[in-house]
Amino acid sequence: MGTVQFRSVALLAYGLFLVCLLLSLLAVSSARADVGPEPIMPGGSTIKPEGRTPIEMQAEKVTINVRKATKADNAVINFDPEWYGYDYYPVWFPAVAEVEAEFTMNNPTSEKVSMAVWFPLASTLEDERWESRGGEVVPSIKRFQVIVKGKPVDYSVSELPNPQGGDSPPLPWASFPVTFPAKENVKIKVSYVVPAERPESKSKGLIMDFHYIFQTGAGWAGPIGKAVLVVNLPYPASPETIVAMPEGGQVNGERVRWTWENFEPGSRNDFSISMMQPGPWEDLKAARGAVKDRPRDGQAWVKLCDTYYGLGHSGWYENPGFSEIYPPLGQEACQEAARLLRTSTLEDGQAWLKLCAIYYRLNMDRTSNLSVSEQACQEAAHLLPGDAAPHYGLAILYLSGLSENPSPEELQPVLDELKIGQDIEAIQPPSNEVYYFLPMFGLDAPPAEYITEWVNRISTVPTATAEPPTATKQAIATSTPQPSATTAPPQKPTLAPTSVPSATPHPLPSANAIEAATAIAPTSATPASVPQVTRTSSLLLIAAAGVILIVAVVYLVLKRRV
Repeated sequence: MGTVQFRSVALLAYGLFLVCLLLSLLAVSSARADVGPEPIMPGGSTIKPEGRTPIEMQAEKVTINVRKATKADNAVINFDPEWYGYDYYPVWFPAVAEVEAEFTMNNPTSEKVSMAVWFPLASTLEDERWESRGGEVVPSIKRFQVIVKGKPVDYSVSELPNPQGGDSPPLPWASFPVTFPAKENVKIKVSYVVPAERPESKSKGLIMDFHYIFQTGAGWAGPIGKAVLVVNLPYPASPETIVAMPEGGQVNGERVRWTWENFEPGSRNDFSISMMQPGPWEDLKAARGAVKDRPRDGQAWVKLCDTYYGLGHSGWYENPGFSEIYPPLGQEACQEAARLLRTSTLEDGQAWLKLCAIYYRLNMDRTSNLSVSEQACQEAAHLLPGDAAPHYGLAILYLSGLSENPSPEELQPVLDELKIGQDIEAIQPPSNEVYYFLPMFGLDAPPAEYITEWVNRISTVPTATAEPPTATKQAIATSTPQPSATTAPPQKPTLAPTSVPSATPHPLPSANAIEAATAIAPTSATPASVPQVTRTSSLLLIAAAGVILIVAVVYLVLKRRV
């Protein structure tokens, strides 16, 4: 082979080497952005060794005692409460967990081993607000204690890289020295308090999560001989209180226990439990206690019905985990309330109105079940002659049973109730219960505007009810032809359907159809994956440009030498 050819081949090989090197560097950079050096997550963890070690973990027992948080628990976490939005509340967290983990370690070798043992102190893995506020201190666990061989020991705190990448702040770890005598067991106990996590969803006022990370225990020699985890709840453990938990838990009253033998923990073995916050459970317990103490009190049953609805829904949205359990119980409580409120007094007016609204929400997709709501709104209209809410409620109930293009006769009851509601509202605003009939608690539009928009969507019949109420109009509650607002309440409301048409229901008008809703509707967030896709695209473009540049240089050199 000639010298020129040899040099050409060498240059070409060198160019290809640079291309491969560039692509490998890009691949390494992408991996480091996604994978961190330490598998750490919120809520505490198993202890880990400082490196490779012959020490074995023979047993691990973790006890998580969940309780309602107090004001004193605000000091559990070290962070800026104002920035995190907690400074407006006397108690920052719905609940905390007092965690105690006991480890039985064994040194099977014939020599003693001294080393540092590590434990993660971060209470939160990442928070989007860290990026928007430079220098923010990562929320870290306080009240952390270590006991080795029955005696408390001191520990030091170090900051290690965040597994979310270099853009995220470093995370705190505790470390403490331990000497493991040859052929002996050593017991290590750690304890701390960690706040509940509230999921970023519409049910954040109802549900909370706790975690425990087992995978950091994989650094010890061999599998964990036996691992036990116990969760003590502030209420009975059942589908009424627990949304999700790992399989295999043994339930005993307020306790759930898991046991694993020869446990080799990985990322799939990390523990997580999602459950009801203590506050809503206390409300449910109080509402159930009231009907138990006063079983013939119709208003107490309305309160229980309302409580069940609030557990199954957040506004008009179903709560994951509880939407199948509590709504049927709410229907039963509402039906019992309607049966017991048969002898109505003026004090029962608001109870009837709330019953109407709650039962409508429980059955708005099943209009054949709305007879209880209609009866309740009729009673409320009679007992509350100065409130427009029952009439707006009746108008919405009748609309929910109409199909597209109803006849003028079918639509007339809706228009009558709407007109009465507007006349009453001209004198005084309706009670807050009216917002139970509107999407998003009335944020979309005022009741009259909402009903008018709905009528205009399903009907070609022009409506003359959209004019705004004026203070000079007089409310005439006796002008409604159906249902009559002046008819005396029956001794026992019949639950049979009224004569109002109940055809195939038409869906409620969307928020986009109402001008007021458009002004406040939240914009859809950009998917979290977009920045990563953009970064990857940029890296690929840089790689391609580098390849083209190198090939061009090699070509020119070869051409010149030839």
